[in-house]
Amino acid sequence: MLTAIAPPAGPAGTVVTLTGSDLLQLTGVTFNGVAAPGATVDATGTQVTVTAPAGVSTGPVVATTSAGRSNGLLFSSAPTLTALSPAFGPAGTPVTLTGTGLAGTTQVTFNGTEAPGFVVNAAGTSLTVTAPAGLTTGPVVAANVYGPGNGLVFTLPPTISTLSPASSPVGNSVVVTGTDLLGATRVRVNATTAASFTVNSATQLTFVVPAGAISGRVQVTTPAGTAISPTNLVVPAPVITTLSPSAGPLGSSVSIAGSSLRDARQVTFNGTPAAGFVVNTDGTLLTVTVPAGATTGPVVVTAPNGVSNGLTFTVGPTITSLSPAFGGQALKLRWQAATWRAPPR
Repeated sequence: MLTAIAPPAGPAGTVVTLTGSDLLQLTGVTFNGVAAPGATVDATGTQVTVTAPAGVSTGPVVATTSAGRSNGLLFSSAPTLTALSPAFGPAGTPVTLTGTGLAGTTQVTFNGTEAPGFVVNAAGTSLTVTAPAGLTTGPVVAANVYGPGNGLVFTLPPTISTLSPASSPVGNSVVVTGTDLLGATRVRVNATTAASFTVNSATQLTFVVPAGAISGRVQVTTPAGTAISPTNLVVPAPVITTLSPSAGPLGSSVSIAGSSLRDARQVTFNGTPAAGFVVNTDGTLLTVTVPAGATTGPVVVTAPNGVSNGLTFTVGPTITSLSPAFGGQALKLRWQAATWRAPPR
């Protein structure tokens, strides 16, 4: 025999406690004829715990034991949602709710913001509603006279409010602050996709400025849409502060100190490109060999985000032959050189 049910209403998935007597030999519980799996009974045989099954509708809850069926207690079903389509979008998006028990729906809310109207199909399995103005990301809930049902999350498109710092070289981290950033699938600086980013929370994301990036807007994409930063992220051009040494022959090694060197694509000596170079991990030091054909003039570093200032490198003489190459006679040197002046000691 059943004497009480708590709660007496709810959607599928609601945990319900039945109170009564002679329930030790429990073999099953049904909600308006729908079997509920996994019911348990306490040691005294006076209390059953059961979960309202999928497909539940308003009607009697009945417990069955080896001695027979109990009386029924009314369980009123709140709407049960199984799907949203689409599950994301801005205010004004038409959304279809699919579920059961929707025929008696009296209210639909989007994270607490009530939708002004909706239409339910005759079978009570589908409801069409427009995402209301002022909504925020959160559960969509349909309610009837028996109470609110379960909620399924509707997500707004992301937004970006700030970038910190507002200027950052390639390889450094930038923090994006905004809204609805969870689930981000891509971050871009101008047209260059970041290879690495971390979603810290719904309002914050950190990414590493990718190689090849140039100054421009930051874009964050989620399944709900793409946000564009209100201001540009400045990716500074390379800057050269010193050359060490500042003079030397062809083939000698030169260390270029500066900033934003990490994304360097070319180094030239008075217009003659070097065959290769190495940049340290923080982009502050570049090592290069003076190329064949170089002449005295500015050393310049070029990157996708701009061209550096130039500092003068003086190319020393290069010996091309000795005449004679042996013996004790006077030695004649033949060389190639730009204007050569010994560096100060």
